[in-house]
Amino acid sequence: MLRKPSVRLCLFGIAIAAFPFVSAPAYAQSACDIPEGWISGGTPDPKILAENSLFNSLCDFHQWSWNAFLWSMMSVDGAPRFEGFPTLAQVIDQSYDGPNPTDEAVMLKLRPGKTDHPIDAVAQAGTTGILVAHNKRAVYYSQYVNIEMYDQIKADNWFTAEGLQKEDPNALFDIGNIEYKAAWAIVDDSYQIPGAYTRQAMVPKVATIKVNGVPTIIVPNDPEFETVEVALVALHVVGWVNGHSEAIWATFSPRGLAPIVAQLEKPDPETNTPFPAGNTIASGSATPFYTPGTTLADCNQTQVPIQTVDDATQEFAHVTQVCQSYQSGSVLPDDMSNVAVLDMINHSAETTIPMAATAQPYEEIGAIWTVSDFQAYCDSVASEPPEACKAQPLPTSLQEPSQISGKLGNTFQTMLLGSTVLSNPVIETFTQTDISQDNCFACHNSLQYQPSKASMQPLHASMLNLSHILLQVYVHDLSSN
Repeated sequence: MLRKPSVRLCLFGIAIAAFPFVSAPAYAQSACDIPEGWISGGTPDPKILAENSLFNSLCDFHQWSWNAFLWSMMSVDGAPRFEGFPTLAQVIDQSYDGPNPTDEAVMLKLRPGKTDHPIDAVAQAGTTGILVAHNKRAVYYSQYVNIEMYDQIKADNWFTAEGLQKEDPNALFDIGNIEYKAAWAIVDDSYQIPGAYTRQAMVPKVATIKVNGVPTIIVPNDPEFETVEVALVALHVVGWVNGHSEAIWATFSPRGLAPIVAQLEKPDPETNTPFPAGNTIASGSATPFYTPGTTLADCNQTQVPIQTVDDATQEFAHVTQVCQSYQSGSVLPDDMSNVAVLDMINHSAETTIPMAATAQPYEEIGAIWTVSDFQAYCDSVASEPPEACKAQPLPTSLQEPSQISGKLGNTFQTMLLGSTVLSNPVIETFTQTDISQDNCFACHNSLQYQPSKASMQPLHASMLNLSHILLQVYVHDLSSN
């Protein structure tokens, strides 16, 4: 079912010639903080901001990100709210019938390194690299959607390959939808993540088998599970908001999870090297994922093909040394505005959120989005712009479904805003060192999707393809039939 976006003629407060949405004056920011009412009166549903904010400043986007994170981390029945939302498995089989029990051990899965078909690597255990914490145990992952997104997927038959194939290419996610990806590290008395939220989880044991004659670490199709204590080391919060059909992609982790690389020079795209010779680790201090003295060259390495695992103890031979490649997901010193705003709101969160709150130890690593839908549309018809595109300032929202054409079939790389090189160090550990995959939209895009199995029918270009949950649904359904 194609939903026509509601008409909101929200205008920028400042008229800037040529490219109003991106120009620095429109993003000038004197302060950005956590509103006091979110603490004293309870964090509001982020759908309110998603529907009503003008999203015409850096702070607007980062405030929505914090709003969504705080709301998602609020305790409901003894656990963060997002844990009660539909899981990936429940989206696939449409089995969600109410909040998931939070007193039971949740089932998690491995996050392998990304390959040339990153969707498949997310959907099933892969072989190119597994993030291993400093207790020699793998980091595990879970995915969720909020109730609104689950209901839309169900109502529009997006939980079947046929439904996705037949959907209109101009279909959009509803404003207020949120998708999550959580990363969990196994902890015990000897290995802790200071301040992080912890819970019990059932994790599948890995095994080593031969694939085309090569020993490969995988999660078997019918794995044995063990119950362990895990700590939440990262949470992606992806939300669809007014005038931005590509969503805001925000990511959070406990403060001090990994050292930040000191950026002395810009990345070198010709050699596909993120940091030229001479760049160093900004801090030599120990963190939960970094050993002091580790060089930059030894950070974020997959350890393939030398990685092995003891099937009995589940301990890997090599731990992963993790570094955060870009402060605030920004290339310095070119994008100090985003860094400054993110520093402001992170400081506000640290000093405002009560010490007892589950969210208190966490910080926003960054958030990325693109130009407004209407800006993208106007750029796509620049040779013969309609009268509306000549207005200064431009509207920030869609007026007609056809105007999504500016973002349809797009990788968004020429229209990035916010934390333009955003990677979470424990969710995109290995792609940080690849210029072609160093931001969320490098993998999440609206291009036609071709599953790695050539026998599977491609899925036409669509804004829905941004969601890897839907693409996993698509592959699963085709594989089952």
